[in-house]
Amino acid sequence: MRRTKATVCSWLLLALFSAPVLATDSAQELLAAAKGASGGSAWDGVTSLHLEGSIATSGLEGTIESWEDLVRGRVVTRVDLGILTVANGFDGSTPWNQDPSGDVTEQGSESDLRSAHSEAFLSARAFWFPDRWAAEITSGDPREIDGHSYHVIDCVPEGGGQLEIWLDAETQLAARIVEEDANPVETTYLSDYRAVGDLMLPHRIRTSNGDSQYDVMIEVTSVEINPQLSEGHFTIPSVTVDDFVIADGATSTTVPFELLNNHIYVEATVNGNYRGRFLVDTGGVNLLTQSAAARFGVESEGSIQGRGVGEETVDVAIANLESFTIGGVTLDEPTFFVFPLGPVQAAEGVDFDGLIGFEVFKRFVVEIDYVGRLLTLTRPDAFEYAGKGVAIPFKFDDRTPVVDGAIASIPATFSIDTGSRTTLDLYGPFVDAENLEVILEPHLEGITGWGVGGGVRSKVASGATLHIGNVELSDVIVGFSQQQQGAFADRYTAGNIGAGVLKRFTVTFDYGKKIMILEPNALFDKPDPFDKSGMWINIDGDAFKVVDVIAGGAADDAGIRVGDRIVACNGKTPTELGLPAMRENFRRQPPDTVFELAVDSQSGMRVVQLKLKDQLKGATDHNITK
Repeated sequence: MRRTKATVCSWLLLALFSAPVLATDSAQELLAAAKGASGGSAWDGVTSLHLEGSIATSGLEGTIESWEDLVRGRVVTRVDLGILTVANGFDGSTPWNQDPSGDVTEQGSESDLRSAHSEAFLSARAFWFPDRWAAEITSGDPREIDGHSYHVIDCVPEGGGQLEIWLDAETQLAARIVEEDANPVETTYLSDYRAVGDLMLPHRIRTSNGDSQYDVMIEVTSVEINPQLSEGHFTIPSVTVDDFVIADGATSTTVPFELLNNHIYVEATVNGNYRGRFLVDTGGVNLLTQSAAARFGVESEGSIQGRGVGEETVDVAIANLESFTIGGVTLDEPTFFVFPLGPVQAAEGVDFDGLIGFEVFKRFVVEIDYVGRLLTLTRPDAFEYAGKGVAIPFKFDDRTPVVDGAIASIPATFSIDTGSRTTLDLYGPFVDAENLEVILEPHLEGITGWGVGGGVRSKVASGATLHIGNVELSDVIVGFSQQQQGAFADRYTAGNIGAGVLKRFTVTFDYGKKIMILEPNALFDKPDPFDKSGMWINIDGDAFKVVDVIAGGAADDAGIRVGDRIVACNGKTPTELGLPAMRENFRRQPPDTVFELAVDSQSGMRVVQLKLKDQLKGATDHNITK
């Protein structure tokens, strides 16, 4: 499961100018006039701004405060929504986030850097002062929407993404800014312009991704021009967060885990009294399911937009727990998100109460022993590695580690995701750019995974060679994601490495040093097989419901169709079998193995002979050089 991103307020800093529209297509003339209408030469003496205001989003209200360095494009923004206090910034080279615990994480992915560079370009007013931040600037065609006419300026800042600045022909003010590279596209609407000294600035800012219930509304209450700022004001905060204890003064704790559907599940305790089962996910946030939150008596607030690998979104609330205990570790007053994970639980076939993710990994060195089924958390200052594994550096894409590597000798960056059951999922933009469907020749198409937002549809190929850093794995099964929205439609990361690869190693994550250590284990030479049933099934009450059938696969040959309900397999009920075990049989048993299925459909009950079929058999070895 890929992480869920929640951007609260960064657009406030991008929107502080206005412009008249001239009868010309010259971007230079339009921007020169914009400077004149917004204060003209008064801007030449503005080196910094300090803004305060109110913010409302997703059922939460609070305050926002920001500082801008116009000369270098540096930014700091802090938001207090009561139950959630966060900050983000850019020091001129590195963007960073501060989470509700106060912990700070430097961002280094291409996506994060592009966003930060676009923000720096706008904060520096580099459309007026090109020596501050280089960019390609052109004027777009006039546009008319809802009876209003606009002139659009297209900007691509150096190292940034595609921006559109819309100038309102009637009011002669900047009406909106569009971030085309965002996923989904984000638009900021500007209004309520007021004079501040010799400048004209918007005091009402609304940011939307097209779903109005999640809009961010900002009302600016004060603007200070050229405030006195300390030399280190924009420096990345140096913070030491010590909000946990390990029992008996120990420096580490080891807990057993279950490996189901290639997912790691551990037991943990909420608020000292309530035991639950939690999935361990490098790509996720700490969260509770809605049903677990209700059962544990945990109260939550807000309804922010949550995204995952699927194309749909979900409403996510926020809760502050009293404590959370895993093994000998107890976290004090951690923030958890509350997700509606019913569809994910149906796809898992496992009752679980939530996830533990980034917030746990950030505080410890985490070792995952897939063979021994043991998870070890160690204080970073007490950790010393003495094995023979390979250390691979990574960067953070928001909260998820991303590493450099290659697929079929093509350089690429990959997310590392223990919450994904698959081996390697490649994203559409990378596949298209590198013509990988021609190179790797996928053999089938179907649903290959499930997460927040629904199922993941992919084309599938085999026989590829994968490099993670300088670690090489051959004969890797590759999914070509068909998603148009969500995490698996990322434009700037090539793909997502899941547990189908990771479990071939004992994996150690040191988030503080941004290092992942891969030490081959007994599974290293045993790559995961692909499903041979040719269908995707989820739990549906006391049955397995067929939600996808792969053309030409075993299920298709047996006449099984989407919507059918499997009520027995070889004389046993789904309750007796369990979905994880059923899927494991479909993957591990050899081709031509026959399963007798009792199937309930609209036409009534029938008995079906399902003969497993390896649709990837005979695939070409793609251990090639481009």
